[in-house]
Amino acid sequence: MLQAFIPSEFLLTLAHQTTELANKLGFNKDIDLRLCPRWDFNYGIYAYKDFIQSFLADLPIFLLPEVLENLASFPELFVFINYPRTESRNILLHSIMIHELGHLVDFQTGISTDILKKKKIKIEKVSFDELFKKELGKRSEWGNARVNEDDLRQELVINCSNIIEKWLKEFISDLVATHLLGPAYFFGLYEMSILTDDMHNYSESHPSSGIRLRVISEQLYERYLNGKNNNNPKNKKPRKVIKDKKVRQLLSRLYENLKKREEENEFAPADHEINYYHVVYNTILPKRVLLRKQVRQKISGFSYDVDQFNNEVEYLFKDIKDGVTPSEFRSNEDKENKPASFASILNVGWLAYFFGMDDFYSLVCATEDSDKLRALDNFNQLLFKAVESSHILQQWPKKE
Repeated sequence: MLQAFIPSEFLLTLAHQTTELANKLGFNKDIDLRLCPRWDFNYGIYAYKDFIQSFLADLPIFLLPEVLENLASFPELFVFINYPRTESRNILLHSIMIHELGHLVDFQTGISTDILKKKKIKIEKVSFDELFKKELGKRSEWGNARVNEDDLRQELVINCSNIIEKWLKEFISDLVATHLLGPAYFFGLYEMSILTDDMHNYSESHPSSGIRLRVISEQLYERYLNGKNNNNPKNKKPRKVIKDKKVRQLLSRLYENLKKREEENEFAPADHEINYYHVVYNTILPKRVLLRKQVRQKISGFSYDVDQFNNEVEYLFKDIKDGVTPSEFRSNEDKENKPASFASILNVGWLAYFFGMDDFYSLVCATEDSDKLRALDNFNQLLFKAVESSHILQQWPKKE
């Protein structure tokens, strides 16, 4: 029964994507990746390096000669990605899994660690001083003993720094996922935020989904909508943008909406929330350009770019509207059929979900709500099959 809740078609490609990332980024690609359905409605990742070796260190190893002989054959890294069991067959929401791989990329490349070590982000002074005064006042009221201000300040610095590190890792993983998937990751997180009503909730481990989406939308604007070459002002040649007008309009509306909501302080931590969040918010958010730059420097060489989107998605969109598995496209360059990329399949799935579902429902004669629900299952199955078929097509030449 458990196997029915594991999207095996997705696992094959996800494992391949992980290996490709490891290879391109120059870290060990000896990885064992598993998908783990969970009852809680959330995604997460756990990675264990040298897990078998660490486990054996606590055992009387002389009792396990056969295991020791084959120790070198065990994977160096075990990766477990959790996802909501109830959404096992919702391939579009699984775009969020790439955020979890973003944590692995961040860990292996040290993007967030490097930012913190080089002190490129420093605790914002005004917010911190306000926090200090409030905490000092609270603790002075608790008892007659004089509060040691130096100890209190050090305690608050440590607590703020811990939250900064956790939030930074989330933002970095968001930016990595956006590089790897483009709009599909943004749509996945947006959908997840709506389903869980989590647009404004902060915790010590995560900033709110609203401000995360705002930061992601800026990267999407920079990479897919902005014709100006801001990264290289000397280059007067305009940058390429998404050709499809409907997609540009959708992304632009979301970008402007999120921008306005941030300007109105809608995404700022609420006054009644822990004051640490205000300090961390005011510390990290002004550094978002730095975060984009650091991620771009590490992984831009193999990002999902606007050319891939323009060349593949339009062709694949016609297929899925006709009920055809969108697993390959006709190349404009050499006029040959080529396997669709993993990112393009997820992007075309989201665009079909936004703009093509009425056509798909008509195609399968779904008029009642119950029919449309079954049709949505067929739609997901079509995308799962596309991911699986594309992977097979990519691997086929290597077997010859």
